[in-house]
Amino acid sequence: MVFLLKLILWIFLIGVFAVLFIALRIGLTFRKMKRDIESHASPQQPQGTTTTSPTGERITDTRSPEQANRKIINDDEGEYVDFVEE
Repeated sequence: MVFLLKLILWIFLIGVFAVLFIALRIGLTFRKMKRDIESHASPQQPQGTTTTSPTGERITDTRSPEQANRKIINDDEGEYVDFVEE
């Protein structure tokens, strides 16, 4: 009778350790999968010119040099209008 109780206890302990081991392996696998997904999902650094503003903010210009240097306002347009005092 005592032998049977010891056998049942050993089987129970082995079962508990097996369940803990399996749970640990599954947890580690999910953690590795999460880390891999986050590393692949992180945004890539944009290509372009990076400057830092006086406030410490980083500004990245991803436009091509042709787009960045093109004229925005035509020569026949201006910011000023004729002012007539009434």
